[in-house]
Amino acid sequence: MKIWESPLKSVRVAALFAGAVAVLIFLNSLEGGFAFDDLHIVLENTGIHSLETLPEALVSPYWPGEYGKGLGLWRPMVTGVFGLEWALWGNSPVGYHLVNVLFHGAVTFLVVLLLGEILPVAGAFLAGLLFALHPIHVEAVANVVGMAELQAAFFFLLAALLIQRGGERLAPGRLILVLFLYALAFLTKESAITLLGVVLLLDSAKGDLRVRDLGSYLRNRWPLYGGMILVAGVILFSRFQVLGSVARPFAPLGADLLEEIPRIWTVAGTWPHIFRLLFFPQELSVDYSPAVIPIAFGWNPVNVFGALMVLAGLVSGIFAWRRGPLGPGVLSPRVVGWGVVWFTITLSPTANIVFLSGILLSERMLYLPSVGFVAATAWLLLRFHRERPRVALGVVILAMALMAGRSWTRTPTWRDNLEVFNTLIVEHPEAGRSQWILGDVYFQTGQISE
Repeated sequence: MKIWESPLKSVRVAALFAGAVAVLIFLNSLEGGFAFDDLHIVLENTGIHSLETLPEALVSPYWPGEYGKGLGLWRPMVTGVFGLEWALWGNSPVGYHLVNVLFHGAVTFLVVLLLGEILPVAGAFLAGLLFALHPIHVEAVANVVGMAELQAAFFFLLAALLIQRGGERLAPGRLILVLFLYALAFLTKESAITLLGVVLLLDSAKGDLRVRDLGSYLRNRWPLYGGMILVAGVILFSRFQVLGSVARPFAPLGADLLEEIPRIWTVAGTWPHIFRLLFFPQELSVDYSPAVIPIAFGWNPVNVFGALMVLAGLVSGIFAWRRGPLGPGVLSPRVVGWGVVWFTITLSPTANIVFLSGILLSERMLYLPSVGFVAATAWLLLRFHRERPRVALGVVILAMALMAGRSWTRTPTWRDNLEVFNTLIVEHPEAGRSQWILGDVYFQTGQISE
């Protein structure tokens, strides 16, 4: 690789360039402190404050204290990293933020390399820039506990890249490395279990898998699938030992009613927010609890619109998938289908469809799924560029500038708890968490009637 190669011609140069942009746009997060869950997970978590107590913390719930098991989270890889970081820089937040920013750069690097397998270099580069700058990633990067998203995405994407480049049957060394990365990703964040489904997506993108090909396909892939199922089984068993259950679904904050009424009405109402955040991320929120997303007791214009948007997305993905296989240097419409399927698979654990995930919506949960979004968007922009090159270039430049500006100005929101909560109260005073905070303040100051 020559350092003077164009990022539009060399995927490695494109990946380095996009990764550098991802780092630069979030450098102002180094001025931040600890905010929101950072206080409980890092600052007040005595289990990670000593290398002597760290081993015990690794086999304890991710959320410290008496409610840890009830929240159903066990993320020893994140706990371990925070423990090592505490040993290096204690309660100084700069180091934690620097690690997050560097992880975002590394994840962006891998996004470009992976998408370079299914898009021309220019498309992979464009997708990498979109991923690097997108404002929905501010929460994951600027909030210290966003490390879980960043670290899981890093291991997940590296494993996916090794699978994509490994051929029909992985060599023993590569197979062991993939399984190791899968375990690290799963031990970082529960949603990484979806790599099992992504394997089929990666393999299907190369050609058309038919029922008659299933036998030969499984003969080549059984070591990978079998190994991943074994890894997942061991980790799920370990979760049971630590938490007392494999998964403990609970209702999102302020949404206990979803345990009693059909939740599809409320879940469908989250999708207009998701589409808006992906395409028009000007309005962001640090919290999406009721009533930012209200509990729905039946079908209404908002959740019907959300359901129709999901249906339209799935139909367009299926239609695009039928338009031919993918490959490096090929601008195939199947990229759109690939993006839709990637987004659907990786978002599924937190979508509240199969089970309650404990949160209605957050911007950080879109971090890994957004890889599918930027892939599909890059394809659309490249096709537009073929038809109207000057207009398309102008659209890209304007979009990049707006996203960069929004991300840069949004990052200080996560500076500390005061800034987080003040922003939430100003932007969404109707939010359940805003009402909770205001209630605490009024009570502490003796303003009982308020």
